[in-house]
Amino acid sequence: MIKKNPIVLVVEDEWLVRATIVDHLKSNGCNVIESANGEEAVALIDGHEQQLDVLFTDIRLGGALNGWDVAEIFRDHFPNLRVLYASGYSIAPPREVTESEFFSKPYRPEDILEACRRSPRARRWAARTREQVKTSRLHRRRQMPCRSLT
Repeated sequence: MIKKNPIVLVVEDEWLVRATIVDHLKSNGCNVIESANGEEAVALIDGHEQQLDVLFTDIRLGGALNGWDVAEIFRDHFPNLRVLYASGYSIAPPREVTESEFFSKPYRPEDILEACRRSPRARRWAARTREQVKTSRLHRRRQMPCRSLT
């Protein structure tokens, strides 16, 4: 099955953790934008017409905004945005947010990549691609000449 590589915004204040996940996502074909804190991430919205598929944010960020705040602000601008949260701390109480997933640190980069690929736009693109392949096969069959068995 063909999967669309999503556009992912990674918000992580620990540079080594951020560099590791950004490198993994990029090496697997994702388009990645990175931010070191919530304020920097939110500043990307102003005048930013880029389509985002996934926001991957740490919950405890250095600065005035935490990951929950960043997600709420981004959801106001991108209602269908898939949100992935990560934290090395116990989250009590956890916030239930639609189209979101929580990952405990340390997480496996492969799990984050797969969660990113489950974004709504990536699923729609895969469905369209499957339909195009099916249509193309039917079209080729119609163009094949009939062979005589005699």
